[in-house]
Amino acid sequence: MNAAVQVRKDEKVIKAIKGLYRGFERIDDSAGYRANVRLCLERARLVTESYKQTEGMPMVMRRALALKNILENMTVFIQDQEQIVGNIACDNASVPTYPEMFVRWLGKAVQDEYKHMIDDEGREELFEINKYWQDKCAHGKERELVPDSVKAYSKYNGVFFWSYQWDSTLPAYERIFKTGLRAIVNDCEARLREIGEDKSLSTQEYGEMKRFLEAAIITVEAAIAFSKRYAALAREKAAAEIDPEKKDNLEKIAGICERVPENPCETFHDCLQSFFIVHIIVDFLEMPAVGSGFRLDYVCYPWYKKDIEEGRITREEALNLIEMLWIKFEEMGYVHPPVMMSAGGGGLAWQNITLAGCDEDGNDASNELSHLILEATMELQSVQPPLCFRYNDKTPRDLILKAIDCQSTGVAQPAFFNDKVLIPYYLQRGFSIEDARSYAINNCMSWQIPGKNIVNRQSNGHFSLPKCLDLAINQGIDNMSGKQLGARTPDPNTFESIDDVIDAFFVQFNFFVEKNTALGNAGDMVYAELLPRPFTTIMLDDSIDVALDCRKWQYYPRTWLLMIGGVTTADSLAAIKKLVFDEKKITMAQLRETLDTNFEGKEDIRQMMLAAPKFGNDDDYVDKLAQVVFYGIARESKKYLSFYGEGYEIDGTSASMGYFTGAGCGATPDGRFAKEPLPDGNISPSQGRDVKGPTAVLKSIGKIDPLKSHNHLLNQRFSPQMLQGDYREMFADYLKTWSDLGIHHIQFNIVVPEELKEAQVEPEEHEDLIVRVSGYAAYFVDLTETLQDDIIDRTEQAFVG
Repeated sequence: MNAAVQVRKDEKVIKAIKGLYRGFERIDDSAGYRANVRLCLERARLVTESYKQTEGMPMVMRRALALKNILENMTVFIQDQEQIVGNIACDNASVPTYPEMFVRWLGKAVQDEYKHMIDDEGREELFEINKYWQDKCAHGKERELVPDSVKAYSKYNGVFFWSYQWDSTLPAYERIFKTGLRAIVNDCEARLREIGEDKSLSTQEYGEMKRFLEAAIITVEAAIAFSKRYAALAREKAAAEIDPEKKDNLEKIAGICERVPENPCETFHDCLQSFFIVHIIVDFLEMPAVGSGFRLDYVCYPWYKKDIEEGRITREEALNLIEMLWIKFEEMGYVHPPVMMSAGGGGLAWQNITLAGCDEDGNDASNELSHLILEATMELQSVQPPLCFRYNDKTPRDLILKAIDCQSTGVAQPAFFNDKVLIPYYLQRGFSIEDARSYAINNCMSWQIPGKNIVNRQSNGHFSLPKCLDLAINQGIDNMSGKQLGARTPDPNTFESIDDVIDAFFVQFNFFVEKNTALGNAGDMVYAELLPRPFTTIMLDDSIDVALDCRKWQYYPRTWLLMIGGVTTADSLAAIKKLVFDEKKITMAQLRETLDTNFEGKEDIRQMMLAAPKFGNDDDYVDKLAQVVFYGIARESKKYLSFYGEGYEIDGTSASMGYFTGAGCGATPDGRFAKEPLPDGNISPSQGRDVKGPTAVLKSIGKIDPLKSHNHLLNQRFSPQMLQGDYREMFADYLKTWSDLGIHHIQFNIVVPEELKEAQVEPEEHEDLIVRVSGYAAYFVDLTETLQDDIIDRTEQAFVG
């Protein structure tokens, strides 16, 4: 990296959330963020000011004018030697807040977990702002829309954790770069004239479309003006700058921000700057939205190639620009509910970049930028952006080896996604072949089709499958609280086969999915009514023709449930089948007593449970039960219709939910103690239970058809030596095996256990140590000790020979 990149790297402020909770149990009394992170009230102040001025107006117009007020009046700044500009808060150490979404939990948190983030004067202003929003913000209104029988399940109960999750989308960046935002304004104005002459539209249809298009124009004009504010600031700073190199850089920024995103991009630098302005408005300023997925190498390559050919940029300069963008990603952050910290401890903003893959014709889409993306991550050793490597048989070997080299540095990047699985998956859902081949990974495991309206809340609930099994063998009574929590299934002493256990499991599962569906659909209804997104919508394909907010139409109405602990459930079923029904070594009553006492005085039975077949060892005895679990939950979920009228899907985007949900789950029949974490990925073998090597793990997982049960997250751990020297080519062959077995995803922790243990003792000496938590990487020091231990306890795989 050059000197300017080093300056920016040294001055960045990491806004990772700290894990203070396990489930809802506070386990750490320290602050929720690093000590230098602050809460910025600018956005909250400006959106409140606008809402007070627009009461009585249509909501889509209120949202547009609020965004305009934010973009016109928020602080803008340019940091020393920046080459990509754009900020989301009043300074580089702060995160914004969103009172139109939430006020109650934040009002409590600034007096406890987040009290270091705001001074007394700011706290009083926040309380004053919150007064206006008490009866207006979205969060909490879902409880007004569901029966009392459902309302009781709106808080975490050990089975599912329902919460308002942020939106997820991927704008049509390629179109934005080619036409600029001014073309969108012009097209909206033309569409307004068109619908004014369309006599087939009802008054209601015309009025709704007119309001949306007028709101969209306001937001796009505001975005153009927002970028020009940076241009003006850069010119002002350049006029006062005496260092010739810095002066030249500021003048260049001024020219670029004056030009884009209003106009078509002319250079590679234009593309990155245009992207970042649109990105921060979509993901942070209009509303919080998680993820990106931008296919930087594929979309930006024509501009990069032209710049190289015409001598406007060198390869090294392009690398520095990408590194500058990476640093901007690392500077982003959100304010999260404190209890969510154990669900994503150490996480930043999950702003993924997708690389490699194929083009719309099925040809290899990788190029020189694919290499530069990996090199930037290797040089910076950054956790942001998460890299998602689309792998297929046409991916060049040298690029695969470079990805392995990136992994070997310990940066926990990239994660690999299998085109052989994902493209057929999208075709199965009715996408065109061109759209299927264009997919991107938006965050963690979540997918998007670039430019398409798949705007959705990130999830509608996190499910603990082992908890459903525990309730199934206890007639719905929670063994941790003693209360009737689930459905009253039959007395387990009457079960005659494992099929009876499985039937009871799915009764419990359906009982809770029904409750979660009601809450989730109510949440989507609240979002549609109170939080339209005119700017985000107009960045999507077909939005001008449809002329309605993104929540009122969908390219594909995807709504999903996050499933945690499927492998623990399969392992537990295997133990029950073997010990109770096949070998009859224990009775169901003994099993229940053993679990209720958390194995106290029952270590002999626990050892039998541990010795039962475990998923991840290529053993059909348990692997077939895993099929029953994963296929079954996918089948049952589809029976419940979302707000958009489609069946729910399951998803393995689990973040660190195995750690979170494990805290609310008692002892399980696989030999796991109460409150221990569940597996780190929803299809990863249980910690330390995969003992037959890395290929056996792949063979077990390869038996789960991803077209029948999708989006499963697989973590594996290797030592750095397994990716270096003679093992480097072997690791590439291992990835080929993974792909050929039809496995959806794989990602890695490449760590030295001794270094992790040293970091627990002397965290200040290991502040840059990176680990793969689950679907994201994090700085090890930002994790709770329990989550650190969980990472240390994961099986370290090795190749033999």
